[in-house]
Formats: sequence, structure tokens, C-alpha cells
Amino acid sequence: HFISAKQSDVSSIVVDLDYPVDISDVSRVMETLLLPLADKLLRYKAMLWTNGEPNRLLFQGVQRLYSADWDRPWGEETPHSTLVFIGIQLPEQEIRDAFAGLMRPQK
Repeated sequence: HFISAKQSDVSSIVVDLDYPVDISDVSRVMETLLLPLADKLLRYKAMLWTNGEPNRLLFQGVQRLYSADWDRPWGEETPHSTLVFIGIQLPEQEIRDAFAGLMRPQK
């Protein structure tokens, strides 16, 4: 087996949000924060609770390529968002702060 010494630089970051997000806000964060990191960002997946939508939004990507698809309704499950980022030397606090900034006052 050949294992690169750099393997220890790979980490995952899980971000959980207990409030709904706006899809355009998530897109903005992805563009401004994560796309500059694309060469270090190996994979990302998310299940999003979006404003005004009864269904979960599944979001996934590799580097600069990503897609989103509507999934099943939340049903009995409490809506929430979970985002997972896997990459090399990712700026964890910067990523957490960017998504924490998506919280909007409830009307």
C-alpha cells in the first residue's frame, strides 16, 4: 500500500443548521466562499431546509461542479439542514461563519 503523507491534511466539516435557508443565499455562499477553494474541496453534500418549501433539497458537488434536486417531504421529521464538506486544509471557521450568516429573522 502506498499512502501519501498528505492524507492527514484531508478532513471533513459538518455544518448543522436549525433554521430554514434561502436557496439564493446558499448559492451566494457557495460562489463566494467555496468556489475559490475548489481545488482543495474534494466533495460536498447537503440536505437543506429551504424557506417555504415542504420538500428537502439535496445538494452535492465535486470541486466546481454541483447539482441540486428536490427530495421527499419532511413528513414527521423536524426540518433542518446538514452540510458536509470533505477537502484538504479547509478553513473550518470561515465555512461555519458563512453558513451561520444565512440565518434570517423569522416573520
